[in-house]
Amino acid sequence: MRNTSDNKSIKNKQMKNMVKKTKILVPLFLLIFVLGTFQACKKYDGDSYNFSDAQKHYMIFRDTTTKLSFSGTTAKNVTLVTRVWFAEPLNVVINITSSGGATQKLDVVYDAFGGTTASKVVPVTIPASLFPAGVDAITGNITLVSATGSKYGALQMGYPVLGQGVNISFSAKK
Repeated sequence: MRNTSDNKSIKNKQMKNMVKKTKILVPLFLLIFVLGTFQACKKYDGDSYNFSDAQKHYMIFRDTTTKLSFSGTTAKNVTLVTRVWFAEPLNVVINITSSGGATQKLDVVYDAFGGTTASKVVPVTIPASLFPAGVDAITGNITLVSATGSKYGALQMGYPVLGQGVNISFSAKK
């Protein structure tokens, strides 16, 4: 059996070998880590994403393909759609313009706009002032002009591009 001094010397040799290996391995691992980090930061084509031009908040009519037909003072519902739900009041301006050029402006403030679908149903009537004297039937357009809120400012009128989805044609009889 070995004496304790031999055991101590063996343990010392093992510790010295471990320290030598550690002195070599730690810098090697650090070098690999640093080089790997720089490699991960390398720029490639198509990996620089610009989110500064994100889609603006917009408002459109849900359906602009169907021509609305009005009779007398009966209201028709049009649905306004936004990108997000608004808990703040929105001031919405809609122009109703007859083919003869007469215009009626609807300027309404809605307390909250949206809900689960980010839309609002708005009743629209064709006022008698749009009918020229002696005329019983007219055509025209209902145009979404503006929507403004205190938090988001002015919304873009139209989606995906400005002006798209903001006109509904109509025909009306007295």
